[in-house]
Amino acid sequence: MTEIGLTPGSGYRQLDTIAALLESLKADAPVSQVLVGAFWTAVVLDTTPLRCGLASTVRSERHEDVPPVAEAGHLADRTARELAEMLRSPRTLEASIGLAAFNALLDVDEASCQEINAAQIILERGTGHRVAIVGHFPFVERVRRKAAACWVLELHPHPGDLPAEQAADVLPLADVVAMTGTSLINHTFDGLIQLCRPEAFVILLGGTAPLSPVLLDHRVDAVAGTRVIDVPAALQAIGQGATFPQIPGKRLLTLMREAQTAVAHVVAVCASAQRADPKVDLGEGELVAGYGLLGDAHAGLSERQVSLLALESIDRANREHGIAAVPGSFAENLTTCGLALASLHIGDRLRVGPALLEVVQIGKPPEIAHTYSYQGVSILPHEGVFCRVVEGGRVAHGATIEVIRGDGG
Repeated sequence: MTEIGLTPGSGYRQLDTIAALLESLKADAPVSQVLVGAFWTAVVLDTTPLRCGLASTVRSERHEDVPPVAEAGHLADRTARELAEMLRSPRTLEASIGLAAFNALLDVDEASCQEINAAQIILERGTGHRVAIVGHFPFVERVRRKAAACWVLELHPHPGDLPAEQAADVLPLADVVAMTGTSLINHTFDGLIQLCRPEAFVILLGGTAPLSPVLLDHRVDAVAGTRVIDVPAALQAIGQGATFPQIPGKRLLTLMREAQTAVAHVVAVCASAQRADPKVDLGEGELVAGYGLLGDAHAGLSERQVSLLALESIDRANREHGIAAVPGSFAENLTTCGLALASLHIGDRLRVGPALLEVVQIGKPPEIAHTYSYQGVSILPHEGVFCRVVEGGRVAHGATIEVIRGDGG
């Protein structure tokens, strides 16, 4: 994946967002190390504990007559705030260092972030809609299978991609826009965001993307970025040419607008023909009172008619076990987001779109067999919730979930 914006020098050179980001910095700190790796750049602050910020290493496509980093060899003599100012530089390698310094200084409010995979947000928002992706990310083919239309803009196009210069033709048509964080490094962010329709859902993503609420004031709806939690391990990998998946000691976080994160909702409706098979996200399905999800192998077998699992649990399992599970992989019917399943009690009711469910079981006791695991990992018996369908109705992606407490709540 080449993480790019538009070609530098293509006319999109406004720096309003960069200025706002830099003005938002309130603190400064001495710098202990600047590491420019083959793919990633890191700036480490001389603080206790160590703080480290990342950014993609973006080099100029042209051979320059001047050094790409004017003060190479002396950057650690600067403060982090001074290095962050390099984000304004027209030299992309200097701007990479500047954004890494900014990310190191950024005081992220992790309580306002969610551990949600950016690809899942794009799939959830983009299913059945028109999606534009700036940069060829690994999840592109999955989005192409779900979206009504999917355009990928690339500086170095893969088969099926469009050249980056066609952004002006594509972005105004998109319902969902996924932009690489390196659009800040090559100073194309403001031009790209102005091409997006006001009602489009825009997500800025990648290890470069700053988890700053400033971006939410510049027409971005979600920022999927990275926090380094094991600085020595990350530096060792970056110094040896690691790509992003190879960098250990990082935590993936997503910052979203409060209005969107406050509402619990359905992100997948999943079914399977056989009980021992993984379930597949159908996009929507019919919940039948006293029965379950129409067409699912588990429906009608017991009072446990519909199973729920949180997307946050799936993301955590992926991180902890190094797997790539998606909604349905753990055999749940409804994958939820923003709903604290662990806080539910037997007897609580859930208004899921038009349907009404009642919680009948929390997890599964050891004596009840669970017939499916994903690559040896099974979380539904421990983190899932099982319900009966009190009132039926058709449920789809995005259906809101309201908790109605029972006597035990």
